[in-house]
Amino acid sequence: MGQASAELNVLLVEADERQRAAVELALALRGHSVTAVTNSVAALDAAAHRAFPLIIIGQLVPADPAECERQQLSLCRALRGLTDGWFSIILIAIDSAQPQRVLAALDAGATSYLRLPIEIPQFRLR
Repeated sequence: MGQASAELNVLLVEADERQRAAVELALALRGHSVTAVTNSVAALDAAAHRAFPLIIIGQLVPADPAECERQQLSLCRALRGLTDGWFSIILIAIDSAQPQRVLAALDAGATSYLRLPIEIPQFRLR
């Protein structure tokens, strides 16, 4: 017998086209509704108009890891500020599990993190 799961509205923020398409497809195949955007401005606009129980913040500036991390943390803080009576699980994709990066993500309001490249089985662990 198949395992039933509730559909989630998922906000996926990922600048890398291939990564975004792969994660979006994997989530859609599991029955989730995915709003995929490529930058912080579009993410904040989407979150201002709809509640997302799950938000995944991927690479925003793939060519510059330091700037990518800065933008991810800034976006996470801004998204936490938008919540109006609803709570989202926010997962931030980071390129390593170095304690300082994990702590920075959690301090910014992330619920947990994903290792880059994002692999779908990681969602079950988080």
